[in-house]
Amino acid sequence: MFVGCVSHVDRTENFRFLWKIGDTERAAQEISGLADNSPRRDRILYRLEEGSVKRVNFDSPGSANAFEKAEAGINRYFGGHLKTSLNLPSEVIGLLGTPETQPYVSRVYDRVMINLYQALNYFQMDDDGRARAQIFRIRGRVQDAKDIWKRRLAELESAESSQKTVKWESIRRDPAFQHELSKLTQEFRSGYYRALPDYVNPWAIHLEALYFLATAKDRSDFEKAEFSFRELQRIFPDDPWISEDFRRAQRGMSAGNVDAFFTYVYFETGRAASRSELRIDLPVLYFDETARVPYVGVALPRLSYHQFFAPNVTITGQGFGKSPEPRLLSDMDAIITKEFKKDQPVIVTKAILNALVKAGFQYAVNKSLADKDDTTRLFGQLGTGIIAHALTKADLRSWTTLPKQVLYCRMPTPPNKKLTLRTKKGNLIKEINLASGGKINVVCVRSVSPATPLVVTSNFAF
Repeated sequence: MFVGCVSHVDRTENFRFLWKIGDTERAAQEISGLADNSPRRDRILYRLEEGSVKRVNFDSPGSANAFEKAEAGINRYFGGHLKTSLNLPSEVIGLLGTPETQPYVSRVYDRVMINLYQALNYFQMDDDGRARAQIFRIRGRVQDAKDIWKRRLAELESAESSQKTVKWESIRRDPAFQHELSKLTQEFRSGYYRALPDYVNPWAIHLEALYFLATAKDRSDFEKAEFSFRELQRIFPDDPWISEDFRRAQRGMSAGNVDAFFTYVYFETGRAASRSELRIDLPVLYFDETARVPYVGVALPRLSYHQFFAPNVTITGQGFGKSPEPRLLSDMDAIITKEFKKDQPVIVTKAILNALVKAGFQYAVNKSLADKDDTTRLFGQLGTGIIAHALTKADLRSWTTLPKQVLYCRMPTPPNKKLTLRTKKGNLIKEINLASGGKINVVCVRSVSPATPLVVTSNFAF
């Protein structure tokens, strides 16, 4: 718990390096070892990393097992329906703690991606029943997240009102402090970002819509597909594939079946935003004039965006000449940023409350030395300042193996059931034999960077 302990960033350095260079076999071994032997507080996160790396190794059973363990850990904190028993005051760390000494209990986008990846795993394993259950759980995640946020906001207000020594409004109005806060995230001005509802991942909605469109047994299933495509139209009003699939679902409600057979390729590319640290001095004076507090500041997580990624992929196959242009479906950087900004008031309040604990320690020690000689007081001030500074840390833990973006293509299923994928520069090529059976083929392809191989992570039909 003290500063000499190995941090999460240090512990996972080799794993992140192996992942970045595309050595997924060794990365899987590394993260499995961490998941088994690391401090319990980090094991949910390491199981998430393990699950996604094993997907890239086309180990669907191993991936599903890792995600099941992660979900079991999440349920211990939140319960089956995410009715959290955690509260903000209990998350404020003690004098010798840092945020990383608290359990990593997952973020909303983590929980949505678990169910999405699990659905893909179970479809790949021909376990349609469990895949369907995962699809249904995704919507529950979003609603639970909204309920949890309301409670956390109430806890935030209660925690602030109980801490009378802090001029909260002065902090919020302080231009220098607000300028520093603006550095925590990248500014997204796209119509996609503005249209994106809180906690929603369009990839999850799209997979849900395709599933009900392809496997519909009655009108109610087509209605579910139509409802999901309607949601997607609000986010992507100019996407012709979504508009056409929306009309197909409407026709299915009347005709009772789906016309034409299509293949959908999901292209996961790049690395999602991770976290670095930003330290900010607090504009708060709450001690008496005789107290000398050498350091009162906060350490906040800042999103770091990774721009080295393959931005596109070309797809060729029998029956269509020109490659369809992939379209953005899920911008994970935008999804992560939107949730980060929504959580920012809680993050800042927790950081300030934690700083107050350490500042109170400085105050108490320095005041107790008020009647000592100058040298003793100086060493006391230096010592408490160094300790407070060293223990001022941000929580930098996040699911690093998520993609930066998910693009997708829709095309007629080739008669010979074969596709060829190339990155934009044409230097990475992948040939795919599509699965047989079903009305809709689904293929997921992963690219970590332009220098790493294209990897098929899912290839099934329903």
